[in-house]
Amino acid sequence: GNYRLLEVDNRCVVSCLLQMRVLVTSEDVVHSWAVPSASVKVDGVPGRINQVGLCFLYPGVFYGQCSELCGVNHSFMPICVEAVSGKVFGDWIVDSHNGDVNVSGGSGGDGGYCSMVLSAIRYVVWGTLKVIGFLVGYYGES
Repeated sequence: GNYRLLEVDNRCVVSCLLQMRVLVTSEDVVHSWAVPSASVKVDGVPGRINQVGLCFLYPGVFYGQCSELCGVNHSFMPICVEAVSGKVFGDWIVDSHNGDVNVSGGSGGDGGYCSMVLSAIRYVVWGTLKVIGFLVGYYGES
């Protein structure tokens, strides 16, 4: 079920209806971070940081590749961006953070304060995305 030479080990996960900034650079040669289905292409240049804005309107998986002739393994540089709903994104952030805290041996208690703060963050992110979705639907009808 995977696309040959396009699937990656770790997908770039972003939220729908949330403006995000992607910073791109390179260590060795000029690369070009391109996701054609999202109309995104930005060069990664050694010693410099370029940026591009992303805002996905609907969930899905978007594939791309390096579109610069950057060397022998040029065709083996896939890009995979997964856009998910705001609720899924918030849950993913909290779960990832909880996993990091557990691995690093965080505070030995039940994590009451930490989980309370993360729940508040999840609530704010989800509420903001609901308001944005409402405004897009409201102003999109006229």
